[in-house]
Amino acid sequence: MGAVRSAKLAKQLAGQGWKPIVLTVQKKYYEQVDTAEADGPTEARVFRTRCLRHPREVYVWAKAFFYKLAGRQREVQESVRRGVVSTRDRNLGRKAAAKRLVLSVLYTPDEYWGWLPFAVVRSIVILRQYRINTIISTGPPFTAH
Repeated sequence: MGAVRSAKLAKQLAGQGWKPIVLTVQKKYYEQVDTAEADGPTEARVFRTRCLRHPREVYVWAKAFFYKLAGRQREVQESVRRGVVSTRDRNLGRKAAAKRLVLSVLYTPDEYWGWLPFAVVRSIVILRQYRINTIISTGPPFTAH
């Protein structure tokens, strides 16, 4: 929904005589792509940046890789579902609490904070190049703000 909202906002601004500039991540980082709306209006200049992968993604990939080597693919599929705490994890007490604490810190402000350093650098370049005097930030994700 966030991409659709941004695309429609840029289209409306262009219709009012504004020249929208959109800063976003490269398409390879998208979780889903709605081909009907994802590209947005042709009137907007779109700048795309890189993004660091979230540590959880790296962890999930490594865990799946090692479980596959051990012949336990089905087990990893069940254990890495987002928001699901297994019975085994609940019984571990301190270890499970530490895991939840680390995950909550890693998701602050959201899971897209890997975009922040690239967005800040690219924003400064764009601000200077186009002499922008108005910025609209939309989200989620909150890292965009």
